[in-house]
Amino acid sequence: MKFLRRHWYNVGLIIAILTAVALFFVWNEIGILQRLLILNFIAMQLHQFEEYAFPGGLPTVATILEGKKLNQNATMWGCMITVYAFYFLPIFFPNQIGWGFGGVISGLLQIFVHLTVNAKLKHWYAMGNFSVIFGHVPIGIYYVWYVITNNLVTPSDWIIGFVIFLFIGIFLVGLLGYKILSGDKYPYEKEELEKPWIMKRIKKLKA
Repeated sequence: MKFLRRHWYNVGLIIAILTAVALFFVWNEIGILQRLLILNFIAMQLHQFEEYAFPGGLPTVATILEGKKLNQNATMWGCMITVYAFYFLPIFFPNQIGWGFGGVISGLLQIFVHLTVNAKLKHWYAMGNFSVIFGHVPIGIYYVWYVITNNLVTPSDWIIGFVIFLFIGIFLVGLLGYKILSGDKYPYEKEELEKPWIMKRIKKLKA
């Protein structure tokens, strides 16, 4: 478990690469919805790697800039439950639109979260921006357009999707990550916190 707490996002990157390779070989054998869900799963794995590993900086902003008690254990559980329950499993049930909608909406609406971090850092880049802008946003827009234009989405699907979105944001991130599992136990390692680019940015903000 210690290894996973420290390297879950690195493991996620490997899984994303393997999934992309598999997608290449099955592309013509699966439907559009399944393709989009797989791409969204890959985008979320890359997103988490971008936030925590390279270039990283999310733990630094949360713990140093915002003074929150975020730790390895909290982020591991929150992020892994999110990516495997609401991004990976829906791949096998592409016709359950509401379930797939949850991850799609969560990824798509992250653009607003990241814009607020841009403003907070007073910088053109915030950790996770690339995977959101070039991954979640186009995938999400196309997914929403496709299910609407093909009359595949029902009112209950919208409700289920937004309930999942709220569950991820309020419970998995807000309560589980920042409250229930927060604390001084399982602190981030120095390498995770002291990413050069974000340390320079915070130094300028505090100057």
